[in-house]
Amino acid sequence: MTLRDCALVVALGLATLLPFVGQTRDVGTHELRHAEIAREMADSGELLVPTLLGREYVDKPPVMHAMIAGLYRLAGDPSLALARLPSIVAGVAGALALYGVALVLSGREPALLAALALPATLEYHRMARIARPDMIFVAAILAACFAVAAALRAAGSGRRFSRLALAGAASGVATVTKGPLGAVVPALVAMLAPIRRRDLGRLRGREWLTFGAGLALVVAFWVVPLLLTGHRDYLHRVLVQPDLSGGEVEPGPRYMYLHALLVGLLPLTVLLPLVVHDVRRRGYTAPVAIAIALLAILVIYPKKRAHYLLPVYPFLVLAVAEAVVRATETRWIRGVTTGIVVASLIAGPLYYAITPPWPVSEEPKLVMTRRVLSLVDPGRSIVCMDELAEAIAFAGRRGGVSHLDAVGDVIRAARTNGEGSYIALPEGFGEELERAATGRLDLVHVLSAEIPLHRRTRGWQLYRVAGVIG
Repeated sequence: MTLRDCALVVALGLATLLPFVGQTRDVGTHELRHAEIAREMADSGELLVPTLLGREYVDKPPVMHAMIAGLYRLAGDPSLALARLPSIVAGVAGALALYGVALVLSGREPALLAALALPATLEYHRMARIARPDMIFVAAILAACFAVAAALRAAGSGRRFSRLALAGAASGVATVTKGPLGAVVPALVAMLAPIRRRDLGRLRGREWLTFGAGLALVVAFWVVPLLLTGHRDYLHRVLVQPDLSGGEVEPGPRYMYLHALLVGLLPLTVLLPLVVHDVRRRGYTAPVAIAIALLAILVIYPKKRAHYLLPVYPFLVLAVAEAVVRATETRWIRGVTTGIVVASLIAGPLYYAITPPWPVSEEPKLVMTRRVLSLVDPGRSIVCMDELAEAIAFAGRRGGVSHLDAVGDVIRAARTNGEGSYIALPEGFGEELERAATGRLDLVHVLSAEIPLHRRTRGWQLYRVAGVIG
């Protein structure tokens, strides 16, 4: 690994990911949720058990939230830009780790090309710019893969065990961040990388145990404090929540991953035929085998979501880089590939620099949030029926905001909150709310708003509780 290559990867990665980090035109799904969780964590100082709107949040452990909360405390105030910063750093770190993996598996030229091209791909670039734990998850996976690859190359050396312990620790971080796939991918690298490579030694029993020990140590670093502080119930609910237990199955068609993969890999998708041609001529390489094996695991898993493919992209990008470098008989392909990568790296920040021709200039939830906050005194409670609650709590830096899913529950919460509290709900629920409130609440309709969202609109209504009846 050369310092010049690493400096180039870091510089270009930051140049394409960091500009306009605080933009509010494109706000990712659940971004405001994670930003609000971190705000509550920063306010409370509780780093073990995250909360959302005052309730324990069990969907994801607090790895990313603790990082963001630390940034909030240092800066003195939360912001969406700070919430996104860990993902950006993880995106650059993931590209560096891929460079290290590729040095072992493919050589310097493919390694540098892959590390520079990875932040240029559509899905990796998108996920590296939003406040979600996925990019930290992938960066930890790639760090583990780098340590595994270095250990494979150090066969017979005493350094192999220390590198495998580091690999296990990085896998542990990935596993705690988002699930067991954090250990599966480095294990695939350990099993598939030595194929057709006599210079890479396979792992033996003690070496696998070393990897497992590193993983277990990091997991224990999170689990043991929870048990010692009486949070056994929270830990149980994290482990049995639908994403891990399989209780919330979203089968989807098996071909959905093909479409998502082809779109997410853009612009390098156009070079996939070159990979197929290279495999037919030279046989499978480790990056191709790892990508196929990982994709097979995701297809078999009953729950299908496009962002689950994120760990596949680095190995596909490396496979493309290998095929481009090996295409010596058509050298123009390297020039075309370089042009594609450079154009894509520039296009990322340029997209946010140019004012769009469509009427949407900001996330509608944030537009509505500002209108609500301008009408509601800071001390008043607000009950919402959708993710607007998270936006209000985060933008208003306030408590007293709750999120409920049924009109009947909203009525009961508003009665508890009492006179002077507010109800915000999506357009279309107003008549149902008014019928359900008859004889129970005296409501005043304060605001209706329809906010443009590309080719449609999103609407909300705001009511004030003028009195509680009975």
